[in-house]
Amino acid sequence: MVEKRGAQLLEKQRLNFDNSFKRSIRINYESKYNELAELCDKYKTDKGSNREYDANAAWPSHTYTDYYDIILSKNRDRYGYIFECGIGSNNSDVRGHFKLEGAPGASLRVWRDYFPNAMIYGADIDPRCLVNEHRIYSQVMDQTDSKSIDNYFDAIGNPFFDLMIDDGLHEFFAGKTLYENASKHLKPGGLYIIEDVVLEDLQSYQYFFASSKHLVHFISMQRDQSGLKSIAHNSVIVIENRTGV
Repeated sequence: MVEKRGAQLLEKQRLNFDNSFKRSIRINYESKYNELAELCDKYKTDKGSNREYDANAAWPSHTYTDYYDIILSKNRDRYGYIFECGIGSNNSDVRGHFKLEGAPGASLRVWRDYFPNAMIYGADIDPRCLVNEHRIYSQVMDQTDSKSIDNYFDAIGNPFFDLMIDDGLHEFFAGKTLYENASKHLKPGGLYIIEDVVLEDLQSYQYFFASSKHLVHFISMQRDQSGLKSIAHNSVIVIENRTGV
């Protein structure tokens, strides 16, 4: 009954989004192979998977790579700068930490391999999970603190990014604060993605982006084979910077 009420509420929220977002998409996928999901399996990040759903796994994988591979696969060699907030801490004293089975820095390595000429910048509040290796640089940032965000970009030289991903705290205030202070570093034509948008935050983001000059897409994905049958646990917001394009 709770799941049914949740599904009804999500559908009502989705209809509201149609009126205020510039585009709202609901996607149902059949299982299919893609290279990006293969890299997620290799490095053990839950953004996607080519494997059959395993009910005994630590947690079901998201299906973001089904959509990402469509929108990111063209001209991958032209991407120069990628940013992701949320490296992934296994330390239980950190708010929003991974389970022990998680692999800190996994998605940074996915982006490095997927975009062969890009420099990958990571940020996380936990200094113990920072990853610095070939074409990957990361340092501490608190996404709930505008000064910390500014200091981060100042420290890396304020490049403009082709792709920016918020895979951090997954709370509206944190996502809003990061977007307000980081999106100015997004290139014209670049994409800013907010991952794992939970049901209770959908309307808050609706109001936040209602007057945006950018093209905003609400993407909710459902694929029964993934074990994520509720799209409330498998949604992202994709913002396209169309200014100057």
